Amino acid sequence: MRAICEDIKAHVHEVMAEWERLAACSPWATLSPADRAGGLPEVVVGLVEAALCSATDVEAHRMKVRAAAEHGECRRRHGVAEAVMFEEYHLLRRALWSYLTRKFGAGDRSVQAIGRIDTAITLATEASLWGYNRPEIEALGKWEAGLERLGASSPLLRRAGWG
Repeated sequence: MRAICEDIKAHVHEVMAEWERLAACSPWATLSPADRAGGLPEVVVGLVEAALCSATDVEAHRMKVRAAAEHGECRRRHGVAEAVMFEEYHLLRRALWSYLTRKFGAGDRSVQAIGRIDTAITLATEASLWGYNRPEIEALGKWEAGLERLGASSPLLRRAGWG
């Protein structure tokens, strides 16, 4: 899994190019090119680091959660509806799957990798929603504790035998 992880991190621009192709419609098309990705490259790095490189390292999951929360904050600043992030993560998964199968084929390694990435995407989606609603969550005094809970809650942390 580490080799796949390192390869994806080295080719994030290719994953993002596929995401851009898939997301070439509204609401993303209405954003400036600089705002369109909204921190997704950092989310991709966080996803693969937590899912494939360091699945049993809580710090990798914290990094993923922080990147995803920042992505959610970015989407709110740009006026993107909260519900759009569900489609956005679906498109990101499709872009990652496309890259994996193009680079490594559709065999067991790619299937295992995308399964782990799916697990990480589920938590990243929740973290993005958390980030989107940061002002309200901070008003309740639950921001840091919530991020910590999310960072420590990945099922991948409990699967030390994977890889």
